[in-house]
Amino acid sequence: MKQSDFNINSARAKILVVDDTIDSLRLMANMLTDQGYNVRKVLNGQMALTAAQSAPPDLILLDINMPQLNGYEVCQQLKNNPITAEIPVIFISALDEVLDKVKAFSVGAVDYITKPFYFEELVTRVETQLKLRFLQKEISNKNQETSKIQDQYHRLLKHIKEGFFQVSLEGKFKKINFSLAQLCGYESIDFFLNAFDNSIYNLYSDLDY
Repeated sequence: MKQSDFNINSARAKILVVDDTIDSLRLMANMLTDQGYNVRKVLNGQMALTAAQSAPPDLILLDINMPQLNGYEVCQQLKNNPITAEIPVIFISALDEVLDKVKAFSVGAVDYITKPFYFEELVTRVETQLKLRFLQKEISNKNQETSKIQDQYHRLLKHIKEGFFQVSLEGKFKKINFSLAQLCGYESIDFFLNAFDNSIYNLYSDLDY
């Protein structure tokens, strides 16, 4: 992905900010809005779960110390829901103990920012995770396209009436279809491969030139 591509995507990126402290919530939202992000703000964990499921964001910034559902519990529920499981979560908290950070990563966080934070730190970490998120989506889409093409290829190979085979440089069969096995007098592809020891050279040696 080119930098220009990311700049276009980042302007459309949706970020959900979750914090029960209004001043902190407003500060983070303003910082990210100024960078061109589409920001939604919620004040508690239950609202965060509802918002994330109804309109999944590209990234979630999540406070830890909140009433009813704390950040750890929210993150666990997000990761247990197929709709929200892949959304990256960055914890932002005044808690600075190692165990707090370890717990955050253990429930599925991708990063941890300690309050108070610098503007540059927040923006850089958000941008990094969004880059990774977009790259993962791009790879996933390409994998799906490749899988679709492979499925079409296998269906075609299975149903064509002409015999077909593909051989590696080492002389091994990579692909053959059922029609070829039938044309050679075999009831299945496995019987065909066993008869020729999976080698094109053995097949050629049986031919009368």
